[in-house]
Amino acid sequence: MDIKKIEEEIKNIISKSPFKTDWAHAKSTRKWVMKLKPDADISLQIAALAHDIERGLKSSLDKSSKKFDNYKDYKKIHSEKSAKIIVDLLNKHNYEKDVISKVKELVLKHEFGGDFESDILKDADSISFFEENLELYFIEFGEDKTRKKINFMFGRISPKGQELVKELNFKNERLNLIFKEEILKI
Repeated sequence: MDIKKIEEEIKNIISKSPFKTDWAHAKSTRKWVMKLKPDADISLQIAALAHDIERGLKSSLDKSSKKFDNYKDYKKIHSEKSAKIIVDLLNKHNYEKDVISKVKELVLKHEFGGDFESDILKDADSISFFEENLELYFIEFGEDKTRKKINFMFGRISPKGQELVKELNFKNERLNLIFKEEILKI
């Protein structure tokens, strides 16, 4: 199946996200999936593009909402909403049931991993966060929250992925210093 049509629909939704880097993050996540698993099938590629798709909808989750007892609960609901949206799109485009089922499982597991391919997606998502989102996160949330986010994101990556992250550099010199301080102490 041609991935271009579904990619365009995913882009149209994600581009409406209040987070300006979300479409770049989605593309970067797929790029990292392909670096980590060059023979990634269409299901893993679609999951990489769509893993955060719910952020592009008006009903997107509010992380600060009192309804979440903890960050893990937020991440679980985020994954479930994103999985439902991409399943609906894939059904609309008559994708094969096995592709739909696999994409759904990958998106559901992208935050926590648990098997070979969902671990690749989790790594790619995390590496992409550093590459595409960290500078904006630093500007928006400041040093203390950025240090916590670096530790959280870096801590969930496999050792192979951590080595790739260590090679990254940022335009913001202060962020570069914070980044190096945090990943070297882990």
